[in-house]
Amino acid sequence: MDKDTSSLPPLPVWAKYVTKESLPVDLYIIADIIGLDNTIRIMEHFNYLTFNIPKNVSYPYKKQYILDNYDGTRESRLHIRKTCNVCDSYIYSVMREKKEK
Repeated sequence: MDKDTSSLPPLPVWAKYVTKESLPVDLYIIADIIGLDNTIRIMEHFNYLTFNIPKNVSYPYKKQYILDNYDGTRESRLHIRKTCNVCDSYIYSVMREKKEK
């Protein structure tokens, strides 16, 4: 299923010379995730920015997922551990925090 790209800015004329393998490792990883065309668009329109993705940026969302999906069973705990990449102690601390409020 291809997404409609008509609303995206066009690729620059020099884009045909870019290959994923020619990119620096950080852009290679981004291209592997979002595709080469979108990586080139980022290079073109945001080349003055440095992106920093903090390790804990996803924690509020994982915390809400835990609150919505942990039902006290071993199965739900194992599922949350796998899908959110967290440990049991984090799940327990989230639930303990909820209980204290």
